[in-house]
Amino acid sequence: MLFPVRLFALSCAVACLPAVTGAVRAEPVGVTQGIPAVVEVIYAPTDLAALRKKLGRRVVLEGKIVATGSSRTGSVNYLNFTNNHHDSVSLVFLGGSGRKGIAQEQFAAFVGRKIHVGGLLEDWKGALQVRVFELEQIKVLP
Repeated sequence: MLFPVRLFALSCAVACLPAVTGAVRAEPVGVTQGIPAVVEVIYAPTDLAALRKKLGRRVVLEGKIVATGSSRTGSVNYLNFTNNHHDSVSLVFLGGSGRKGIAQEQFAAFVGRKIHVGGLLEDWKGALQVRVFELEQIKVLP
């Protein structure tokens, strides 16, 4: 007796499925609803109070590079937005310029230029820094 019931259920599903699917139309997400735009907050590198609240997060900075530097061992290179690195966020390139294939002249080319850069904001001995892994993270602005 169970066999005819299963056969009836299968035949009903085959016959009813096209009727149901024709009545239900799925619209792609965003067609009937607006997709909200992503707003990227751009910080001044000297806005340390606001930036300290963003520690450990990705931030976007825009400003003019005024100085470059490197560690005593040459394993770390810097791009600074102010002459004193404690007055602004520094851009830090770890691993030395030679290991990353970045020549010192490439760092010097940024001095006097306004840039746009994004990266992870860190605190190193009280100074804020954004670690840069490749030069493509930096966009020179007009």
